Amino acid sequence: MLLGLLAACGPVAPSAGAPSTPTVYRQALEEFAVALRACIADKGYDWQVAVVDGSLSIHSDTGLAAGDAQLEREAADLRACIASIDPARLEPPTLTDDQVAALYRYAVAQAACMRAAGYPVDEPPPIEVFRASGATWEPYGGLLARGVELRHDDVLRCQRVPERPSFVGR
Repeated sequence: MLLGLLAACGPVAPSAGAPSTPTVYRQALEEFAVALRACIADKGYDWQVAVVDGSLSIHSDTGLAAGDAQLEREAADLRACIASIDPARLEPPTLTDDQVAALYRYAVAQAACMRAAGYPVDEPPPIEVFRASGATWEPYGGLLARGVELRHDDVLRCQRVPERPSFVGR
């Protein structure tokens, strides 16, 4: 199962006719989702790609687990599509200390939500470790690495916790 939420932490490009705002991306998230959906389809995948609550949601029901060679090919194809459309979306913008702290609170809240839904979520690292790792810990990776099947609706619900910072998915 390939399940992801790509939420870059930076400003969104304005829609046509909107006032100009700074952006690190080539196009608005909605436009990026359409282009990504087309690229993925061109590679032969039938994935759900949508913008959900301001973040990009990608879902596949292939039933693959971490370490599976096909999953590795799918991940490589996804990265190739992203790089061909907008390489800046592969690497999130630099975060301030306050943004890192907000992301940590969000990750901890997501972990609690997933635990409440019955998933065996790893304990979050201390905030100092989270900060030193580039704010990359989230509760889903450990589950997927252990081959735990994640229900898409559980992931989306837990990504909507009240602690979600306003800059996530922008």
